[in-house]
Amino acid sequence: MSSKKILYITYDGLCDQLGQSQILPYLTQLNKSYSIKILSYEKISNLSEEKISYINENFKWTYKYFKKNISRSKKFIEYVNLFIELLFIIKKNKIEICHCRGYVPALIIYFTSFFFNIKIIFDIRGFWPEEKIDNKQIKIEKKIDNLIFWLMKLLEKKIIKKSNHIVVLTDKAKKIISKKNNNITVIPCATDFEKFDNSTKKNSNNLSNILDIKNFEKYKVFCYLGSTTGIYMYREMLRYFKLLKTKNKNVFFLIITKDIAYSEKILLDKKFKFIKNYVKIISLERDQIPLYLNNCYAMIAFIKNSYARNAMSPVKVSEAFASNLPVIINNNIEDIDNNLIKFNIGFSVNIYDLKSIKKSILDIDNLKNKKFLRDEAYKVYDINQAIEKYSLISYV
Repeated sequence: MSSKKILYITYDGLCDQLGQSQILPYLTQLNKSYSIKILSYEKISNLSEEKISYINENFKWTYKYFKKNISRSKKFIEYVNLFIELLFIIKKNKIEICHCRGYVPALIIYFTSFFFNIKIIFDIRGFWPEEKIDNKQIKIEKKIDNLIFWLMKLLEKKIIKKSNHIVVLTDKAKKIISKKNNNITVIPCATDFEKFDNSTKKNSNNLSNILDIKNFEKYKVFCYLGSTTGIYMYREMLRYFKLLKTKNKNVFFLIITKDIAYSEKILLDKKFKFIKNYVKIISLERDQIPLYLNNCYAMIAFIKNSYARNAMSPVKVSEAFASNLPVIINNNIEDIDNNLIKFNIGFSVNIYDLKSIKKSILDIDNLKNKKFLRDEAYKVYDINQAIEKYSLISYV
């Protein structure tokens, strides 16, 4: 084991589904070679004795409670408290390298770096300032918000320049950031391809029972996986399925999400009365997801298109690739567009152009006739490939 002492800081909880799939696998492998201490922010609803026990047994872990929807003043106080705590952690543990997953940890570590000779790995999960605009947490037309956005962009530039190494999710993000720092590794959100392999998990009984479909084998079940709020265009996906349903009677839409109440509320809109009985909304635990994806025909995943999306790599897309599941996504999301062509699975559609939508619906019947280059997708999106890339960073 290397003698280097590393602090890994994440605002995403290790007990979240995201943490279980996108953080712990990497840390488990890296922990074999380095002395890693972890600081994470955990949602109370995701904590359980089983998860806490497992993480404590395998890692040097400290967690704080994640507070949602608090005021800016309280958020600022939280950041100051984190800054002070990190000063003590770095000094006490003689930390040499800080691996910051996301902007908030990187921002705090940037200021602590003026007090200690530490190296920074900035693991960028998205363009945070622009995401704040997308989520309407910053309204650029307001003077104070405009000032906050300008300050965030200034700090972003300084953090990027200060970092010893940067991890991004997309080639597009690398192109943008390389103007300020060229020590960059591209590692998209990855998936355990073996776990999602549909050659060994094909079983339609569960899905057939949930959807209550007779003659299940005659139907095409489309799915969506993940949040239906924020940047994800749930209404547009329902509209697309509505048009699809008018052309093909034997289709169903399965929504797998934790946002049950919101998703059901939107579906009750009179605009979706025609498809209401052909849409099923369910919540699943992570280990149940492969079975359901492996019995679907294609995934529909529309995401709000903006500058921030240049740095985005949806986990749902890599899970679809791992499941041999074609993806239908709105166009101009560069890395995903390119990979749909490269791997010959699914297509992108201009959801604001009726001709493009109609053409895509005609193309849907041919999706299963394509020879999907799963081995090529594996090289980019499998969790083991991602772990290998992290290990090659070698913690500078």
